[in-house]
Amino acid sequence: MRPIRGSMTAMALALVLALPGCKPDLQLAATNLQVTPDPAQPGQAVTFTFHLTILPAQGYTVIAFIDEVEHTRVTGFSAHDGLFPVEVGAATDLIARYGLGTHEGAVEVRLDDRNRAATATRTFTLEEAPPPLQR
Repeated sequence: MRPIRGSMTAMALALVLALPGCKPDLQLAATNLQVTPDPAQPGQAVTFTFHLTILPAQGYTVIAFIDEVEHTRVTGFSAHDGLFPVEVGAATDLIARYGLGTHEGAVEVRLDDRNRAATATRTFTLEEAPPPLQR
């Protein structure tokens, strides 16, 4: 019976020695991107909102793209599991830069000090304001 006790002691010792090196599993996700308002018209502010999961707390960069062109960046350090809004600007400015019509919006979340990223995309529309009602 001595060999079994020795094996169990060795396994227990290995487990105890491994514990200080254990870290919580990394969770990273960017899902369900919503663009509001959609369609967007001059005079409105456009926001990309998505569900972001970053666990445990760490440094990150969120990059918002429109038609594959980097539009804005947000950086931080935290754990997060919920909605994350990114204000991308006034519809008037977006129309001047990207034009009227359908565009692809995207968010990419990059973790600092890690080679990990998550992306979410969605199309949205920039349009002219409707003409005033005639009386």
